Amino acid sequence: MKLTKAWLIGLLIGLAFIVTACGGSQEKNQEKKETSSQSTQAEQSQSKKNETVRVLYSDSVFSLTTIVGLEKGFFAEEGLNVNAMPLSSGGMTVSGLIGKSADFAVGSFARFLDAVNKDLPIIAVGVTTKGFQGYVIVPPDSNAKSIEDLKGKDIAVQMGSGTSSVFLRYLESKGLSPKDFKIREMDTELIPAAFEAKQVAAGVPWDPFATQIIEKGVGKVLLTPKDLAEPVKATYAFPLLTLEETIKKRPEMVQKFLNAWVKSLDFIHHNREEAIDILRAAFVNQVGLNVSREAVKNMVETTYYTESTFDDEDIKDAYESARIFYDFGITKNAPPSLEKIKAHVNNTFAEKAEAQFRKK
Repeated sequence: MKLTKAWLIGLLIGLAFIVTACGGSQEKNQEKKETSSQSTQAEQSQSKKNETVRVLYSDSVFSLTTIVGLEKGFFAEEGLNVNAMPLSSGGMTVSGLIGKSADFAVGSFARFLDAVNKDLPIIAVGVTTKGFQGYVIVPPDSNAKSIEDLKGKDIAVQMGSGTSSVFLRYLESKGLSPKDFKIREMDTELIPAAFEAKQVAAGVPWDPFATQIIEKGVGKVLLTPKDLAEPVKATYAFPLLTLEETIKKRPEMVQKFLNAWVKSLDFIHHNREEAIDILRAAFVNQVGLNVSREAVKNMVETTYYTESTFDDEDIKDAYESARIFYDFGITKNAPPSLEKIKAHVNNTFAEKAEAQFRKK
């Protein structure tokens, strides 16, 4: 990111010099050229000094902390040159981290627990936000008033995702199971197209895809995130993950990254309106989703940025989601114990950053 900005700055300065050359003296032009060259060299020198860090994040509301850190320069303040790439799901970001194509991943806790179960060296060093973002959506002409009204009907769900785990826990709380419905496994970004084609009786997408369905007029809300999460006490902490190897070999970089992370969380908490505008611009420019500002405002105001640690409550919530996958036969792997999950959590970097950079 920093290299790109430096190149653009150099280009703009060069263009300004050319324009000036048309009407100024040769002596002044030479002076401007030298200034431009010195400025560009300073930018490039600073970029080389900054440590490069690769980050993968999902293109949802959970991307906001990363985007704010870039937009407001918090990573650069810490001497980091962050190259960030959005992907369509938290599961994909975790896969990228495991494959060592990233230093950090903002990932689904469901994929995190899968990695824990496989004894992979992944560590949760913080959270990007807390708060569930999944909906149950039905077509506009649906007569369904409750989840029970959908029994025996097609429901599109990205099984194995964190959203699906909360949905399954909600079904359990109602005395239901996936066998009471015709579950159609589907990537969440494909669910809007399924609604447009009238292929399903319901869907369980997360935002911004749920909002896309609603704003296009091809679906309406049956159950809100609050309706689904509250009965099962889901905190839905979306973890910030890295590798054990990264912590051992680059602890100073990890601390710098968490410093910038806490700065970003604190900025979002205290500057909601600006954060909403930043996220909406990212949806439009990065994802191609022209969702309304009101919809983005709802996403930001139903997630929480006051904590950066993956705490005991979040660990228990994650365990419950792993348990439900096992109980309902979604996975053959028994859930990892609470002690094993805790062994894959390291909050020391976040706690140190909180003490230094969180505004009271």
